[in-house]
Amino acid sequence: MRKPSARNIGKMLGAALLAALLASAWAQEIDPRGLELLEGLSGPDMPEQILNVDMTMTNTTFMEGEEISSTSRSVIDYENERAVIISSVMGMETRMVMADGQVKMTAMGMSLPMPPGAESQFDSIFDEPSPANLVDNAERITFDGPVSYGDLLAGDQVTYVGDAGLYGTPDSPEIHYVFDASGALVGLHIPAAEGEMLMVYTEPMQSGIMNYDAKIYMLQGGEWTLFQETAIENIQYNVELDESLFQ
Repeated sequence: MRKPSARNIGKMLGAALLAALLASAWAQEIDPRGLELLEGLSGPDMPEQILNVDMTMTNTTFMEGEEISSTSRSVIDYENERAVIISSVMGMETRMVMADGQVKMTAMGMSLPMPPGAESQFDSIFDEPSPANLVDNAERITFDGPVSYGDLLAGDQVTYVGDAGLYGTPDSPEIHYVFDASGALVGLHIPAAEGEMLMVYTEPMQSGIMNYDAKIYMLQGGEWTLFQETAIENIQYNVELDESLFQ
């Protein structure tokens, strides 16, 4: 029997390694093009390691022909798993604080019981907002090609299924990221249980995935209806935290 040469053994090992890598990628359903686009979401304005973030945004919500303006400040301490959300609507300030695994709510200085579903705002809040987090927690990433949602959002879609939800968006088993031809993110389509939602960014973005001004649409009666406009007023990473915020 002819013995295999060292060269043939090398080829066999190389082929076996390639087959193992392909099998692993197939098992995890990670498409290389989709992975490349998601990994491209990092940028110079987002630190490599995020210890905390202090973000203030304004929202205009459209309901039954009325416009309701509000301001919200979110301070998230990833190191110690603490967070506070301070909201002001029509001159009334409410504060929700999560610390030591407990959530409490106050309004105008008085303690209040948490409204039903309010605690869900803290679901996934301590998942660090980074492309690495998206990729590390992915179960499936597919590149779907061109899509269009009601002429409001169009581009190349990447479907993400995994355990890295985005803070400020409803829970969903999957999220559709839509990119333009340059690889910049132009918006999201989220088929959540509460109903389908579109988040359309005012400007395409390639930097931090929390830095956005956006319009949010909900699918109602088969048509996309403007539900909210969101604008980031200020965002800072890795700042010295005011301990009184978490009391």
